[in-house]
Amino acid sequence: MKTSFPEKLLHYIWLHALFDQKNLRTTKEATIRILKRGELNTDSGPDFFNAHLKIGARLWVGNVEMHLQSKDWFNHKHHLDEAYSNVILHVVYEEKTPIELEGIPCLNLYPRVNSNLLQKYSSLMNSKLWIPCEDQISSNFNSSFELWKHRLLCERLERKSKDVLSLVSQLNFDWEEAFMQLLFQQMGFKTNRLPMEWLSRKLRFSHFKREAGNLEYIEAMLFGAAGMLRGKEDDKQIKLKYDFELLRRKFKLTSIDESSWKWSRMRPSNFPSIRLAQLTALLASDRNLVHSLLQASELDEMRKLLEVNAGSYWSQHYRFGQRSNEHSTHLGKSSIDLILINLFLPFRFCSQEHHGMDTAELIEFYFEIQKESNSTLKKWRSLGMISRSAADSQALLELKASYCNQQKCLSCQLGAEILKND
Repeated sequence: MKTSFPEKLLHYIWLHALFDQKNLRTTKEATIRILKRGELNTDSGPDFFNAHLKIGARLWVGNVEMHLQSKDWFNHKHHLDEAYSNVILHVVYEEKTPIELEGIPCLNLYPRVNSNLLQKYSSLMNSKLWIPCEDQISSNFNSSFELWKHRLLCERLERKSKDVLSLVSQLNFDWEEAFMQLLFQQMGFKTNRLPMEWLSRKLRFSHFKREAGNLEYIEAMLFGAAGMLRGKEDDKQIKLKYDFELLRRKFKLTSIDESSWKWSRMRPSNFPSIRLAQLTALLASDRNLVHSLLQASELDEMRKLLEVNAGSYWSQHYRFGQRSNEHSTHLGKSSIDLILINLFLPFRFCSQEHHGMDTAELIEFYFEIQKESNSTLKKWRSLGMISRSAADSQALLELKASYCNQQKCLSCQLGAEILKND
């Protein structure tokens, strides 16, 4: 049988004992009894550390190295590496005449591995479905997901935390500036995230702190730097344009191109002009916004930071000079929750972790927030994977992004259930 799988599957088989362990013998017919398979090494060096094996009449304690073929020992130059001097067993797969290594017993694993396992793995790796196991997943996997959910949620927070810390370090550990840039991106949501990111780089959080409480000046900075004040549609736009000219000279501001913004196929309440007006109210409401976020002890306190009103003008307009029926300009509950999920909690998690503080309570907040709704989660639902809170939905999004999309079935709890079951 041709070996057409990676070594990591061999590691998986050994780690989970997915092979027949009765009457094990070396290629020289010495008996093998596995007392402890060892600890998987994810760094350089032998594949498993601290294995306990009884080979023949002697007890061995040391490392195990695995290859698809024994010649790989030399191809990988292990014979020249002192790190492999304490290998007590060389495990190979599918080789009738393994190369004997001096003083290192060899185990040929091929006859002891169930061919169904290899076929299942091949099926997962060659799948063209939405997730590799889509045609094998069933409702009973919900129990496996329940056990794994907390870990997935923590992994997602850790990954987002690394992104936050990377930005903070780029900005010389200016946490407020980093928060502002991330806040702008989040306020763009999916459609206008990129122009919001560009806009954030034109401004500084210190500008808003210096003008704290002056909503018109903050509004002028945002709309002016966004390139939305080039016309003369009405008195509001003309006034903001005048104010921006003063602020532009004061802070040496420049603008992005107005054509960067996307307006089509959007609800008016999601127009970039409305989002900028809401962002104006948010930045004007609290000059110590980051401090307030980090000190909030309850989820409702964080929500209140986002309960802002964009103002009377925007309750009658969606764009400059275009009067509309009166409408609400508050951030909606779902938008507030998305900002909590994707910005407030990851940012606070990063800050607390960086400063050596406990982060356990932040994980629990996700169980208090309503689940998200998007195309990925709707597909999971159709497969029987139901979200009851943001903890569930975030875990499922992480599962899809970091495991399914990258075919990391060997590291996945659901993949493990498929491979282990006959």
